[in-house]
Amino acid sequence: MYAEYFGLREPPFAITPDPGYVYLSPHHREALAHLLYGTDENGGFVQLTGEVGTGKTTLVRSLLEQGLEQVDIALCLNPRLTVEELLATVCDELNVSYPREHPTLKGLVDALNEHLLRVHATGRRTVLIIDEAQNLSREVLEQVRLLTNLETTKHKLLRIILVGQPELRALLARPDLRQLAQRITARYHLPSLDAEDTAAYIRHRLRVAGGRDDLFSRRALRAVYRRSGGVPRLINIICDRALLGAYGQNARRVSAGVVQQAAREALQDRSFGLEKRFVHIRPALAIALAGLLMIGIALRLPDTVTLPLALPADNPTAGKTAAPAAAPAFVAAPALAPASRNADQAAAPASVPASRKADQAAASASEIRSPPPVAARVDPATALANAPAIAPTSTAGTTAPASPTTFSAPAVTVTETAPAPASVAASSPAASSAASAPPSSAPSGVSERPATPTPATSSATTADLISLLSPTSNQGKPPSSSVGGGQLNLSALLRDAHIEKANEGLLALWGIAPFQGRAAAFCEQVKTRGLRCLSGQGDWEALRHFNRPAVLPLNRAGGGAAPVLLRSLADNRATLEVGGQLVTVPLEQIKPLWTGQYVLLWKLQTDQPIIGPGNNGEAVRWLRRRLAMAAGQPIPEAPSERFDAELGKQVRAFQQARGLLADGMAGEQTLVLLNNLAPLPGTPLLSQSPREP
Repeated sequence: MYAEYFGLREPPFAITPDPGYVYLSPHHREALAHLLYGTDENGGFVQLTGEVGTGKTTLVRSLLEQGLEQVDIALCLNPRLTVEELLATVCDELNVSYPREHPTLKGLVDALNEHLLRVHATGRRTVLIIDEAQNLSREVLEQVRLLTNLETTKHKLLRIILVGQPELRALLARPDLRQLAQRITARYHLPSLDAEDTAAYIRHRLRVAGGRDDLFSRRALRAVYRRSGGVPRLINIICDRALLGAYGQNARRVSAGVVQQAAREALQDRSFGLEKRFVHIRPALAIALAGLLMIGIALRLPDTVTLPLALPADNPTAGKTAAPAAAPAFVAAPALAPASRNADQAAAPASVPASRKADQAAASASEIRSPPPVAARVDPATALANAPAIAPTSTAGTTAPASPTTFSAPAVTVTETAPAPASVAASSPAASSAASAPPSSAPSGVSERPATPTPATSSATTADLISLLSPTSNQGKPPSSSVGGGQLNLSALLRDAHIEKANEGLLALWGIAPFQGRAAAFCEQVKTRGLRCLSGQGDWEALRHFNRPAVLPLNRAGGGAAPVLLRSLADNRATLEVGGQLVTVPLEQIKPLWTGQYVLLWKLQTDQPIIGPGNNGEAVRWLRRRLAMAAGQPIPEAPSERFDAELGKQVRAFQQARGLLADGMAGEQTLVLLNNLAPLPGTPLLSQSPREP
């Protein structure tokens, strides 16, 4: 009724699980990665839970739309079955023949086992997905456990994914089901959307339906969040009724008042709306309690307290619960499976390490051979400035699955907020003055660009480098080193080896004058120049593939970390900028000092930080052109703007060839590598001959 009035092709807020409208928030992206892991050759038993209406079934439908190759999926939507009925349903989904008149438990299991062995011999994988699994009886759950015993000496014949409401977690926590719970290799709980993602979700669905994304005022968007609690199904119900109400009033936009009236009419539960009003009280109460707690701690702690930055050595993913103040800004090396998100979701097998706690961020998500981690709201610059000395992490001997390439793709966290348009960086006063004007002409609010670092050496020994990064010990005799025939005042260089200098050097390579203010705001400030921070943990091969200058923390001999700028990378040597001096060092001599962490900058060339199912428009066209370039095919002049299953296959092929998580969605790492096919002018590179897969 209202679709034509608002210029929509169809109503955008239907409550059916349409994969074409899927919105991948950071949480939903991580949940989908867990589902994809469950279908992988190393997948086992995955549990996905979430409140009613959070989008679990939509994610399952999106998984089915992925067009996964070499995968057969049996989907059970009605779990209120007997053991025999469940097995018969699985056999029907997989087209397995069995005696239909008088099926027996043994006959069904034997027929299924024979089919699974035959399919496994052809190289295909079989996955059983049970939706609404909280309704399974204890007897059926026990049979599900027994199905996991169908295996060869090396592989499980049947991979199982249980999807259900939070009651499923309580059900599997029962002592009599502990055998089943111990077989679950990955768990994830899908939360509701926050206020920012709720607004993005509404705009996304309006765009997909062909309409303007500003049909709801800002106050209306906030009202939708307050009344829905961020539950997608309730958002759809309220928004659909609000559009109808605005249509009835001949209004061109939906106001907050229309949303409030729509919520009262659609939800038919005034207590729900009243409950949501307490959302405003809870943050204030939490802040007050936190303040009292900090005062109490301050009264009991000594004058000086050191809060070390925890940096786990092997943590492939992270949940999105609230993080402590010292939450890590980096995630660690890849591993087999995603870890649990909550404290009560500890995965049993050793192949699934415990999840680090981190605050939610936007998408980004890792594209390594494990589900993506999420970004902590800890600025990477802060982490580099405060990080203690850490033993370097080696990727050798990890349990990560084999990759088509030799480089070990790092786990990555990304600050997920809408980027500034690409034209901002090119036209901004800071950028233009930094590129052409003298230092004194730097615009207001931006400090002068640092002087170009002077080459100090063509070679340095490990001892020189350790001395360079060591704390000053003898004030009367500052350390110095003879490097390349010249004398270096290493003590003076050391005093400048801090995060601000490294950040300034990184900005200078992008033609941007340094920012005024604390380094903690660095990754927020670069967004005003159309750039993004990408932080993670990897190795030299990972940095070669990303091909961007990066800030690296090197361990000091006396403890602590010294952030240095990696300006260029040759086959076996790296050029570092330390305190305004350039030092060229063999990689083998840096390896004992480098923790594997890095922060680099990159520019988003599209209007979407993640391009996947449900996206339409110019970002999809850009993706099609870049994938054609990567495949060595002619670049299409007018590519389709719709993200279909075939495009998802092309994205997965690109990701597999480069050792990324092949989830079929172009996330941050994929976009950086696609950018490298035709870098924007002014993009600094580590090497003019980037490493190809």
